[in-house]
Amino acid sequence: MFATFWKNNKWILCGILLLCAAIVLSLFGPNGSYAFTDFVKAVFSRRDADQVASLILWGVRLPRMLAGIFCGIGLSVAGYLMQESLNNRLAAPSIMGINNGAGLFALIGICLFQGGFVVRGLFSFFGAMVSILLVWMISVYSGSRKSTMILAGVAVSALMSSFTNLIITLRPDTVTDKTAFQLGSLQSIPVSLLTMTAVCVVIGTIFAVLLAPGIELLSLGDEMAQGLGLSVKACRYTAVFLAAFLSAAAVASCGLISFVGLIIPNLVRRMEQERSRTQVLLCGIWGGALVLFADTLARILFYPYELPVGMILSLLGAPFFIVMIAFRRRRMRLG
Repeated sequence: MFATFWKNNKWILCGILLLCAAIVLSLFGPNGSYAFTDFVKAVFSRRDADQVASLILWGVRLPRMLAGIFCGIGLSVAGYLMQESLNNRLAAPSIMGINNGAGLFALIGICLFQGGFVVRGLFSFFGAMVSILLVWMISVYSGSRKSTMILAGVAVSALMSSFTNLIITLRPDTVTDKTAFQLGSLQSIPVSLLTMTAVCVVIGTIFAVLLAPGIELLSLGDEMAQGLGLSVKACRYTAVFLAAFLSAAAVASCGLISFVGLIIPNLVRRMEQERSRTQVLLCGIWGGALVLFADTLARILFYPYELPVGMILSLLGAPFFIVMIAFRRRRMRLG
């Protein structure tokens, strides 16, 4: 009985263990001034705890840890929805221009409405939708939507990135740290913005789980899915809408973090879980763990200097993307 349970749930259990390990490292990992025990005392023995260590734990590390988890969940589930709905394993929010579009419009929202986190989130979502709409239009106009969608996404992403750089250059006051925003960072996220992101990610993930049966049918092909009673266009548009919603929520608070939505869904497929709901759950767990581990590494690698978490993820994601392209071309030749 235990063997059957382990066989069916081993990747979920392993992901939960990794996520728990990432949480412990993120919260209690030592730095140059404080040891592991100093942060543990801040939880279990507040009277004996160092006040500065307690402040770092509750005021800095806890919000940062929560931001990493929700950002990882949002981006990885968004990547899974995009890849399944578009039937393209190279599709991801960062590659298809969604992240850069959300980031550009978030900056526009900041310029127009200073400090309005709700407006910032709404502008991010609108930018994400504009980006995916542009990619879709370019692909349809070219007459070969699936084969050109990645190239269209790269072009739209570059366009949005150029406008983002222009705004930051002309209005450097829009972001406190240009590099952190462009690469993605979990530093100094206001609690109100973090709360908004968490609510949006939870709602979006719940809807992704509800949409999972339709995603399973899409994998059978449009004609068969249509024959089984699925409204293919409605399901596909809903999946893309949810992907944009989740990506925008992550970008609004954490900046332009890349490649999470590419790496995690492709790793999850290798875990040989057939049910889409299980795959969505795995994407959330493993995505949160990946972002937290990357953030911890970015924090301690060159201490006391700190790297943006997006830089670590880009160093992991760029080679992964290259390998994906190489294997895809090899499969096409063999086919």
